[in-house]
Amino acid sequence: MLFVVLYLYKFSIIDIHVFMLYVFRFEKRIYIPLPEAPARADMFRLAIGETPHELKPHDFQELGKLTEGYSGADINILVRDALMQPVRKVQTATHFR
Repeated sequence: MLFVVLYLYKFSIIDIHVFMLYVFRFEKRIYIPLPEAPARADMFRLAIGETPHELKPHDFQELGKLTEGYSGADINILVRDALMQPVRKVQTATHFR
């Protein structure tokens, strides 16, 4: 520890303070439960945003029920993957109309 203190002597007080915050910070663990079905349905609505779609409000409710155990990040990945599906289809196409 003496070496660290001597080494830090070369830096300003602000640098030492930043170093101490970085090295000696404590981690807090906070449990955040997974969202319920209505919240997941809202997450689908938000993730789709202004993208044109033919989903009705009851479709969003059904998606919320079907995705039990999904987090918000999981839902975002799922929607992004679904939105990219037409692009993948065009990339693999060999003929165009």
